[in-house]
Amino acid sequence: METEATGTILYFSVLYGLWVAQYLGGEPVAALERGKEFLSLAPSQMQPGLLLVGHRLAGSALAFTGDYPAALLHLDHAMALYQPEEHRELASRFGADIGITALCVRAWVLWHCGYPDQARSALGEGLRHARQSVHRHTLVYALIYKGMTTVSARWTAETETAANELVALTREHGFALFLGYGLSLQAGAMTLRGQGEAAVERVREGVAAMQATGMNRSEPLVLGYLAEAFALKGAVAEGLRALAAASTAAEASGTRSADAELHRLRGDLLDRLPSPDCSEVESCFRSALMVAQQQGTRGFALRAAVSLTGLLRARGEA
Repeated sequence: METEATGTILYFSVLYGLWVAQYLGGEPVAALERGKEFLSLAPSQMQPGLLLVGHRLAGSALAFTGDYPAALLHLDHAMALYQPEEHRELASRFGADIGITALCVRAWVLWHCGYPDQARSALGEGLRHARQSVHRHTLVYALIYKGMTTVSARWTAETETAANELVALTREHGFALFLGYGLSLQAGAMTLRGQGEAAVERVREGVAAMQATGMNRSEPLVLGYLAEAFALKGAVAEGLRALAAASTAAEASGTRSADAELHRLRGDLLDRLPSPDCSEVESCFRSALMVAQQQGTRGFALRAAVSLTGLLRARGEA
């Protein structure tokens, strides 16, 4: 509903606040609507930085809905508009340096779109600028997106480094909500290192840290790594229940960014059962590949294809 404040800088601040609450609260579809509203109003304003913010908001929300090509398009627009000296002051109004955070979100999306080398380069540049910023939330966001990129890519050492720094930084500055992200990323690194027991406990710590702030977000990818951690300790049934919870959370929230990986992980866990149903395992891997292709995540598509190929080879099929 339009009011006298519509289009004022105060109105944009309120829109941004709503976007943050929905985005961090695991409601990317609602956050996308706020981003679209921001974008629709920004061109009529004299301040060009608002258009940059709008593209960053829309791109970030689209990534979590699982539309990676569209997300990359918006984030490319954001980076084309970014002028560090001109837009640095936006950090005080919009929570972090918008250009640096857009660069780091873009790195995560670049990996999904099949450009791992460009993703690494963007992460390096984003973190370098974030460390130079006096705004500590900018560094926190940069480390979160580095962790999300590296854990998605299963780059173990990089995930561990980002997660440990994030946990230390959030504890130092009392950023309770973001501590939960750091602990969850540590759990992802433990899972990648095969430390199932420790990973399960660390995920629980991360969820508890988030819930202590009043946030009841269930990140599907985090639950997916919880499932994998259960499998590592031989608790396949518990892992399958965690995957079911992840799928339910994704369906309810619209956070579809990990859908392909959840299908692949379900196939992997089913294959670990004493008497696996090979046709069901194959169906999971094929669903993972199909969803990944639909969402434009070449990273998850390649992983699903490798899992499917391994299954077919084990059965003696071409």
